[in-house]
Amino acid sequence: MDNPPILPAIVICVFLVVLGAAVGVAYLSGSAAPLTMRPANLAPLESPAPYAIGDLVRSADTSHIVMVTGYDAGTRAYSYQTVLVDFHTGDLRIMEGTGTMVSEEFETRYPEKVYLNT
Repeated sequence: MDNPPILPAIVICVFLVVLGAAVGVAYLSGSAAPLTMRPANLAPLESPAPYAIGDLVRSADTSHIVMVTGYDAGTRAYSYQTVLVDFHTGDLRIMEGTGTMVSEEFETRYPEKVYLNT
């Protein structure tokens, strides 16, 4: 007895199982990010940003201190968080909420770095 339709059906089933396993492994391992893509919240090394991530900067009227949390070279914008600093003890408290501002306005509004004695 010759059963020619059974062999192609077995090959197709094995192919589908292998394909399903490969898709499952790819899904569970996550998508690989191309090496040319930078994380959005980090300043690229070649950026012209005068402030680095983590810098504390003070407003021109010295009323506000913020911490730089990111720089996006594509939009030329900083992200920042308001910080409360106790200069006697060197303690700082980061307030909730992140703001963004274009770099020219940010550098004008926050012209100087703050150096803590810690």
